[in-house]
Amino acid sequence: MVGIASFRPGVQSGNNGPEDYPLTDLRAIADNFKKFSSGERPFYRPYISLNHDDGLAFGRVTNAALNDVDGEPTLVLDGNNIPLPVGSWINSGQLTAPSIEFWPAGTFIGPDGQPVNSPVLKCLTLLGNKPPAVKGLPDLPIATFAHRDAIVRRFDGAAVPDRKTVIDQLMTEGMDVAGITDAIPHAFLIVALDAIRKAKIQTTRRAEYVTPVSVEFTDPALSRQFNALREQTARELRDSIDRRKAIVAGKVREFRDEMTGAGQAVAFMSAAQFQAVEPRLLKLDDVAVRKFADGQATGTVLEEAFAKLRAVHARPVRMPSHTAGETSLTPQRRLVLLKATPIGRAVLARQRT
Repeated sequence: MVGIASFRPGVQSGNNGPEDYPLTDLRAIADNFKKFSSGERPFYRPYISLNHDDGLAFGRVTNAALNDVDGEPTLVLDGNNIPLPVGSWINSGQLTAPSIEFWPAGTFIGPDGQPVNSPVLKCLTLLGNKPPAVKGLPDLPIATFAHRDAIVRRFDGAAVPDRKTVIDQLMTEGMDVAGITDAIPHAFLIVALDAIRKAKIQTTRRAEYVTPVSVEFTDPALSRQFNALREQTARELRDSIDRRKAIVAGKVREFRDEMTGAGQAVAFMSAAQFQAVEPRLLKLDDVAVRKFADGQATGTVLEEAFAKLRAVHARPVRMPSHTAGETSLTPQRRLVLLKATPIGRAVLARQRT
């Protein structure tokens, strides 16, 4: 896990009630990490725990720095050697927030046998069912398997597919795979496919533009390649959404003409009634087919809304006449008018049923 925003200065909810943690303490924690916890054989390596439980270590902290996060100075940690189940709990939202433990000034004994007169990081703990002392920190970053300079896959327990399968799946998702050469690592392609699928799921659920997830590589060339694929995906998503919105708008217009009469003498809704429901109709999905308890597909959400409005407004209403001297329609004249158009014949069919 890279870039875990773990602590901020100020008054926080400590174990003994609210406590003030100055910026100098956080700077000292980052500096002392470099002194005592970095290198191949550090004097002390802070561990990762769960919910401040002292029983087991679930990873190791590999870096500590004081960075700017959302405009505020923040202690940012990296960690590795996280067990597979813990990684899956992070990615599924069962572990949601970070917290830290540290030795106060004068309580940590350094390699020279003398107390260190500033705070030293003891551990990072990941919280699930305990609230963090520092509220408002960013969510925990995604836990990933790392291999050299590229991210291989997430902690999802799924097998890594072969290269041809990944390229075929990228093409299925609408990507132009002509630019994928042997120089692009297989791990990079897996992350790109995962990002595209996640973006499409988010877009379908929210019906709005969603930028695919951001993934950073230590190799600048890989980052450039991934960002190019990500931007292409974002464009294709936007185009797809625009096309879908245009299709929905066209169907809503046709339905409006049907219900308001479109200049005919008989209608089922007034213009004002339709205007009241039109914004909601334009937001409905017209792609996925809904299935109910009997397993039968009954149409999309938009078609279902159309059917409900037809049922509610099943009785026709006479529209105001714009012909001078015309006051009302006789039943015979109304029948002739209804038989003259497909919409009218549909009205008669519904009335017979």
